[in-house]
Amino acid sequence: MAKDPRKSSVTQKGLKGIDQPPAHYACGMDAASQTFGEFIRQGRTAKGLSQQELADLAGTSLATIGRWERGRLNEAPEAGTVRTVCRILDLDPRRAAVFLGYLTQEEIDPAKPHLPDDAEETHDMLQAPALDPSEREVLRGYLKARLDLLRQNTKAG
Repeated sequence: MAKDPRKSSVTQKGLKGIDQPPAHYACGMDAASQTFGEFIRQGRTAKGLSQQELADLAGTSLATIGRWERGRLNEAPEAGTVRTVCRILDLDPRRAAVFLGYLTQEEIDPAKPHLPDDAEETHDMLQAPALDPSEREVLRGYLKARLDLLRQNTKAG
């Protein structure tokens, strides 16, 4: 039985672009203060989709989406369905894995290693917006050559 297109905007929204991984992810949520269901609900409402529309696009049931959003996870959601829902909603599937307990926040977003102050200062100088790209390359070349020379002197000494 065909669905009445007036009852669902899914037919107008379609599946265009769903197979392509998003260039960025929406709803950068704090894993510590949110549940998997809230993560999905916020992504769905940000896209302007109803639970039924999301279920139709993801090839799952309305009951499944409803259970997820209410936090009624009697068993782990199927990974493929979670990935599909995340693609549709432009959500980072790694965040879903954190909410579901498969990964830790540190595993998906490791802390940036701290550089010594002088190295950070050098990095900042090379990233200065006023620096012309050709000048940046000259400076990088100089630093690399200087480092190579220091390494040779260390080996020889």
